[in-house]
Amino acid sequence: MNRLNALTEALFASAVFFLVGASIGVAQLVSGSGPVTWRLAFARAITVGGLSVAAGAILIWIPDAPVLGQVGLSAALASLGTSGLERLFFRIMKRKGEE
Repeated sequence: MNRLNALTEALFASAVFFLVGASIGVAQLVSGSGPVTWRLAFARAITVGGLSVAAGAILIWIPDAPVLGQVGLSAALASLGTSGLERLFFRIMKRKGEE
């Protein structure tokens, strides 16, 4: 039964992360100057929501990370978006190549 509770907790946390990311992604889309279609809004919600769920990976490095910290990381990843994360990744890799 304890294992089921842990799984339920993890699924709930993932759903919260996804909703935070999807909300941020759609809000960024709506606040932009381009046209908004349902297809674009749905795609943005799915991709940015998926990025936010990846924030759960923080538990690999910090197993006792507080929920508020996890949600904050989720929001940060969602705000960066895929292009922002690519730029950040390339900057980090460039620095490692210079060392």
